Amino acid sequence: MAELRVTYDSRARAAYVAITASKVTATTEVLKDRIYFDLDSAGQLVGIEAVGISADSVPNLLGAIRDALLRSEAAMGDSREKLLAIAG
Repeated sequence: MAELRVTYDSRARAAYVAITASKVTATTEVLKDRIYFDLDSAGQLVGIEAVGISADSVPNLLGAIRDALLRSEAAMGDSREKLLAIAG
């Protein structure tokens, strides 16, 4: 599994949190025109994209993701710990 990576595209005002290096086979819109989940062929979370945010908002995004993962017992296996470590 690849290391967790966070990238920010200032032109697109979009942040991407890559959780695994798995191939993306589907994208699910979670919040209209704002938050997208990339999934692999097994339906596991590969990455999270947030559109329309400033670079200054990225730490808040990571905090929100961390909080959501803490509330979910079914979240991403060992990827969850990687996300919590980088966001915490």
